[in-house]
Amino acid sequence: MKSTEADGLSLNGVAVQSVDWTGIANSSYLYGYIPVADNRVFTLSHSNPYARYMALLYGSADRESFYFPLDIVSYA
Repeated sequence: MKSTEADGLSLNGVAVQSVDWTGIANSSYLYGYIPVADNRVFTLSHSNPYARYMALLYGSADRESFYFPLDIVSYA
């Protein structure tokens, strides 16, 4: 997401504040990691309905791993 929009991200309706954001070189975008607990349902949202972001889920367990997009929000 754009660095100017990082403060509007929420997880289950609570503002996400403990993310260690990292800037992407030569752009105005950044990325961060939000750890979540196992076996739960989560809602990721932004206070600005026009903010663009992408969410990926990844994890691993005994003899398996996964990685896939959860949400790609982009408004033209």
